[in-house]
Amino acid sequence: MTPETLLDRSSFFWRGRVALYAILEAYGIGDGDEVILPGFTCVVVPNAILYRGARPIYVDIDPHTFLTPAAYIETAITDRTRAIIIQNTFGLAPQVDEVIALARRRGIRVIEDCAHGFGGHADGILNGTTADAAFFSTQWSKPLSTGIGGFAYCRDPALRKAIAAVAKRCCAPSLREEAMLAAQLLAHATLLRPRLYWRAVDTYRFLTQRTGLALGSSSQVELLGTQRPSDYLKTMGHIQRRVLKQRLHTLPKVLARRRATAAAYDQILPDLGFTAAARPGGDRHAFLRYPVLVNDRAATLAQARAHRVPIGDWFHSPLHPIREELDRWGYKTGSCPQAESVCQRIINLPTESTLSADTLRAVLI
Repeated sequence: MTPETLLDRSSFFWRGRVALYAILEAYGIGDGDEVILPGFTCVVVPNAILYRGARPIYVDIDPHTFLTPAAYIETAITDRTRAIIIQNTFGLAPQVDEVIALARRRGIRVIEDCAHGFGGHADGILNGTTADAAFFSTQWSKPLSTGIGGFAYCRDPALRKAIAAVAKRCCAPSLREEAMLAAQLLAHATLLRPRLYWRAVDTYRFLTQRTGLALGSSSQVELLGTQRPSDYLKTMGHIQRRVLKQRLHTLPKVLARRRATAAAYDQILPDLGFTAAARPGGDRHAFLRYPVLVNDRAATLAQARAHRVPIGDWFHSPLHPIREELDRWGYKTGSCPQAESVCQRIINLPTESTLSADTLRAVLI
């Protein structure tokens, strides 16, 4: 299957998390059901589960691949388990065969979280096409970006219709939201440069969190609790669809550039004393970002800001970006020790362009 074919068979939403919600609803997952997912994710993923009345069950990750092994998942399965979410962390595609085989024996659905991984492959198979269903994000930094947005794909045509039915019930974005997104897309394309990264991040967070003058990746309601926002169920707008169609043509070049950047980091980092990112399932990953474990995360990020180097801080928490009261989302501190340890040390390098060895030497601690 090609990315174009996958999109032709998908339903489109305001954000990728809404696509996950639609998948859960199509499967009838709700009160009393359990959904297994990594304890190394964005909080919007367990939010979608909780909005359905289901319970998120967190499992640990392999600290070398940042992915969740099938053996860890198996220990978390109960008679209430209805679905397993496997994740393309940083665009590193998981090998899904073992998880799918495990799920098939137990009659459990497998949903692939491809928010980071559209266009990537595992063992030659396009991300999101092996599991029962998959959801994707087209947020700002993604390989295929519409600023805000996402879509859901399902292998089963009948369930695909059920997801499409959810999309039809969603409201459309308002004219104000469309206008704000158009302005942000223009600003992102014309103003964002590597040396302006930290200023742009600070400005974006101020505008979205303090003033409401820009559309944020998440609403404050999503970050403050587990109550579903009143405008959560929203479909993709006209501007997003137009940008999606335009940028699909450049996807091969975008992915090739990101893979070339990752290959360059593979050569540079060992000479600086760092381990190259693990490669499960071959070398055709999407590489949304390039993860690196450092000894002093806070100092590294401070150095990056001082040198105007665009280094990211995902995931600084098992439920990024939430740092406190994780039990509100059903996460018990200490339950995923390897993930929690990684959260203390991980940073991620940009893949849209390559940072030089000298720059990395000056920033990495």
